[in-house]
Amino acid sequence: MSPGSISERITRLERDGVLVGYHARIDASAIGFGMLAIVGLRASQSSLSEAVEKLSAIDEVEMVYVVTGAWDLIVHVRVRDHHHLSEVLFDRLWATAGFQQSETMIILHQRFGPGRIPG
Repeated sequence: MSPGSISERITRLERDGVLVGYHARIDASAIGFGMLAIVGLRASQSSLSEAVEKLSAIDEVEMVYVVTGAWDLIVHVRVRDHHHLSEVLFDRLWATAGFQQSETMIILHQRFGPGRIPG
């Protein structure tokens, strides 16, 4: 494809809301935040939306998902080390309104998939 065709296609995809932004992938370990953990969290249903708002405001929280299954929320947390993780868990996540129970899983290795949308 010609550069003009590619530019036109990208512009159309942006205009149609298919491409919604661009980002840089940062090596968090290079800036001292090399530990990633996933926390399954159970919260009372009456305070679920409040919990999502409060969790999303925590600096170390990368993403909050409302999910089906055993947990109400899945929270991705990025920290320096296990001491920092325990501080975030004890002082911030577990202090969230409606908190009932959690399970923390430390990521030992990650590999990115192609991220392709089928079709």
